[in-house]
Amino acid sequence: MKQACGFTLIETLIAIAVFAILATTAIPAYKRFIENTQTRTITHQLIRDLNYARITAIKTNSPILLCISKDGKSCRKTRNWSQKSVMIYRDIDLNNAFDPEVDELLRLNDPFPKKSRTVLRVFQNKPYIKWLPKGTTNFQPGNLTYCPPSRKKDSAAHIIWNAAGRVYQAIDSNGDGFVEKANGRPVEC
Repeated sequence: MKQACGFTLIETLIAIAVFAILATTAIPAYKRFIENTQTRTITHQLIRDLNYARITAIKTNSPILLCISKDGKSCRKTRNWSQKSVMIYRDIDLNNAFDPEVDELLRLNDPFPKKSRTVLRVFQNKPYIKWLPKGTTNFQPGNLTYCPPSRKKDSAAHIIWNAAGRVYQAIDSNGDGFVEKANGRPVEC
């Protein structure tokens, strides 16, 4: 007689139960991994944009502005950068506003993810960041806070720059799982 190959019903049910237990623990961890990776990617892109604007201001000997835009043709007058694209342009007419006929658009990035939150805070409450030809800001030390769609502040990122032009990413200096602002308080989402 031939012996049957396969699983019994009990073996199959046990395998399904083990798989279900592993899936319920792995899926949230995977989602968290994806969210943290997305936060790191966006943070590095923002830092690259800020440094690119600074270097371009020095190289072209003209002011370079960063603002947010929905269409790539005008800057939005808000410090809430959520779900919009970062626009970097050379302000040829020196009016701190993007004029497509005069100013030179250098870069337009993809919009931030839906349901994420990105907030700009700068000295003088401007809705843009301006880099001068000497590589400094226009007396605009400030920061950008990025919160992922889940709004978990342990997955948030914070970028800081000073008036002299130094850009850096905030860190979790006290080990509590939350990055701190320049004043030492944790980032809020």
